[in-house]
Amino acid sequence: MSQHPTTTQGQGRTWLRASALALPFLILLFGACSRQLNTPSSRTWQAFLTQYNVLYNAREAYETTYQTAFESVSEDYALRLPIDPLLPSTSGAPPTSSLRFTRTIDKARKAIEEHSITRKPPRPPHWRSDPKAVRLQDKTEYNPALSEAWLLIARSQLYSGDLTAAHTTLLDLLHRYATEPHVRDVARLYLARLYTLRGQLFEAEEELTHVRRARGEVLRHEPRLYHTAAAELALARGADSIALQHLDTLVGKEPSALQRARLHFLRGQILEAKGARQEARTAFAQAERVSPLPALELAAQLRTLSLAPQPDKGIRPLRRLSRLHRYAPHRSAIYLALAQALLGSGQREEARTALRQCIDSAQRQSTTVAEAYTRLGQLALEDKRYPEAAEAFNKAYPLLPAQHSDYPTVERLRPGLLQLSPYARTAHRTDSLLRLASLPTPTLYHYIDSLIAQRADADKKKEKLKTEVILPFGSASSSAANKSAGSYFDSPEQIALGRTAFRQRWGMRPLTDDWNRSQRTGSLVPSPDPQRTEGDSLPLASPSTDAPDRAAYLRDLPLTPTARTAMSDTLASALFAMASILDSPLQRLNEVGALYTRLLREFPHFALREEVAYRQLLLALRTGRDAKAEGLRLSYLRDFPSSPRAHLLRSPDVRHTLTALATRSTQLYDTAYEAYRSGDLSQARHTLTQLDSLPYHDDELRPKALLLTALTEVQSGNEAQLRDQLETFIQQYPQAELMPYVTHLLTGLRAGRKLTTAPTLHHTGASALPDTATTEDFTSPFTPLQRGEVPSLVLLYPEGSSPRHEVYFALMSFIYSTFTQWTLRVSPLPTESGLAGYFIEGFPTASDLTTFRRKASAPTGLLPTLPTGTLLLPLSSANRPLLTSQSLPAYRTFLGE
Repeated sequence: MSQHPTTTQGQGRTWLRASALALPFLILLFGACSRQLNTPSSRTWQAFLTQYNVLYNAREAYETTYQTAFESVSEDYALRLPIDPLLPSTSGAPPTSSLRFTRTIDKARKAIEEHSITRKPPRPPHWRSDPKAVRLQDKTEYNPALSEAWLLIARSQLYSGDLTAAHTTLLDLLHRYATEPHVRDVARLYLARLYTLRGQLFEAEEELTHVRRARGEVLRHEPRLYHTAAAELALARGADSIALQHLDTLVGKEPSALQRARLHFLRGQILEAKGARQEARTAFAQAERVSPLPALELAAQLRTLSLAPQPDKGIRPLRRLSRLHRYAPHRSAIYLALAQALLGSGQREEARTALRQCIDSAQRQSTTVAEAYTRLGQLALEDKRYPEAAEAFNKAYPLLPAQHSDYPTVERLRPGLLQLSPYARTAHRTDSLLRLASLPTPTLYHYIDSLIAQRADADKKKEKLKTEVILPFGSASSSAANKSAGSYFDSPEQIALGRTAFRQRWGMRPLTDDWNRSQRTGSLVPSPDPQRTEGDSLPLASPSTDAPDRAAYLRDLPLTPTARTAMSDTLASALFAMASILDSPLQRLNEVGALYTRLLREFPHFALREEVAYRQLLLALRTGRDAKAEGLRLSYLRDFPSSPRAHLLRSPDVRHTLTALATRSTQLYDTAYEAYRSGDLSQARHTLTQLDSLPYHDDELRPKALLLTALTEVQSGNEAQLRDQLETFIQQYPQAELMPYVTHLLTGLRAGRKLTTAPTLHHTGASALPDTATTEDFTSPFTPLQRGEVPSLVLLYPEGSSPRHEVYFALMSFIYSTFTQWTLRVSPLPTESGLAGYFIEGFPTASDLTTFRRKASAPTGLLPTLPTGTLLLPLSSANRPLLTSQSLPAYRTFLGE
């Protein structure tokens, strides 16, 4: 049988015929699905292409960027965690430049450009009677998949930190999808989160209220987004109870184990702040059990141990944790928790050791280190070791975030302790030298010989260290007890030993990477140890000679009566200055009373003895100890019968008399101040003379009255008298709040600058910046407008005089009813300014701003509807950060109002 050869010619012709027949159908199909047409088939086809092509890539890029950043974020668990750690203004968020959603935004915009359908669909007959057809005609975007593209753009802008662009995109979404409740409500929720970030809590509450009123499906389909926005707003408003309700819902709906652990930890932090220790302990335990992150797991475990009913039960587990190699990077947090447990069980010295180990084992300067310094400062303050407390608080202050619970305490105590520290050091040294000088000669010589022996032993150790190589990890302490800690660098005990050996051999050196010879300094003299305080040093300073003897030490001792008297006066003056600072601003009244008692008992010839006795009496009255005050009053009358205050104190009802005189002195000072401000310096002098003749006036008025008296000398041209009185002010009131003003004024006078007019003075006297100083170089901190600059307006109303939302409503109603031709932007003042009000921006020209102020001040304008005392002031961009509650009077003077 013959076989015919096979070819593909017939099959090719068949395929061509099929293609030719199918081509018209394909052309008709794709033509009907073009985005230039608006039909059900075109909308479905374009949505399909969008979902599974460009939008899919945008969605994947967003999820990858977000998840990568979320898993790599480093948070400070000593602070309250934010709900979303990647939002740009929340604590713990990385720099906004690290979150780049460029690919997401590009892909989403490409999807919008290539697949947007904006052409209106054909209108069927009688379409206006069909609600569904009416809604279809009212839409502006007919591709149902593009709403996700717009939301991806808004979310990417929000997480990238571009809040202005995100705000614009979300407002456009509200307009573009006004007929689609689900998309509109999702946009409102993101708007609420954005407003919360900006601090516009009223606007955020409005957006959430719109979502609740709509009763749309967003509450069912996007519950996580809704409860996240509501919880963020509640936390920003301080409504922790409401935030807990939303967090409880969020925890149950969160699929991510890490985020679920974070939410449990946040719940524990809120519950602990509310005092619910057992519920907080349960929340921290849940966070520890769920967390896949070792750092969060350890932080939750530490909080669980710290909330145990018996603090000493957590000491042993914490010591075990400190030896685990797994937690070596977080060992400082373990030592901090151990110190808190030791303090709770009353072991103060062991707690101090743990706090120093916390600082030594820290791998970076963090909030944990700041907390350790704060606890060390508090312990030193309780033990009256003021220089050590000042040093600890000064180191903690730059490391503490403003939102930390210890920040107000450190901020309040640090300035006073820094003022107190030199006086405390002087008192400690002079007191020690006086006590040594009073010892019998054999005892004194024996003590000096012991110091010489200690110096010789220290020199021998230094010589030995110069010739030996210190290997701390080879010592006996690094044996079996520390094997679980890993290498030498994981053992804080060995690190401390190595640090001590290094300091003994090389001294204190800054931790800098300056091995480049061109960057090195030529000095080989080691710097002093900053951790060494005066309280820890020897009473006698070590002489500089290589072979010290008794004579070298005896030179420091006050062995003659004249030297003892001079040193005793120095000690009394230091103790008096310490009492003044401890009274104000530190408010440690018990310690003030003890110092006053010591001054009266041990220094009978102190020049200010009468003032000490008087202040001790006032202190007893302030603290409500009337029986003791009566005894002190009788003692004062017995010891100082000829004092001008004796007549005042002879009245049995001293409290009532002093209160009346305090009121009178305040009235006289206010009268003198107003006379000075109005330019009537003669009346100001007369009133100040009356004030000075009173037997008593408030201590807070004394520095103010002295400064005001000095400033009245300007009118007579007696600048020498002004300078002398200013220097007297600095000597008598070194810790006064007016000191920056006086120092600034006196510096100009010492430099030879001439006064042109009487200096102005803030009534509060608390401003760190002087007011308009009226000398040749004393200028206001505010700057005039630049050429062509159009300023904004600032609306200021007395805080607490009216609800914030009512002021906002009145302002926006005035703008919408009067200036519809302009697009003005209204934003609240930052809370750190200490002022209540709003910025008004967007004026086209300066004349338009003047028109706005004129109409707002009219009888039928804005200001009459607002609380009395409301101000509407122009403000340039350069002066905006300078305007605070303290600088407002100076700014009004700068404006000439």
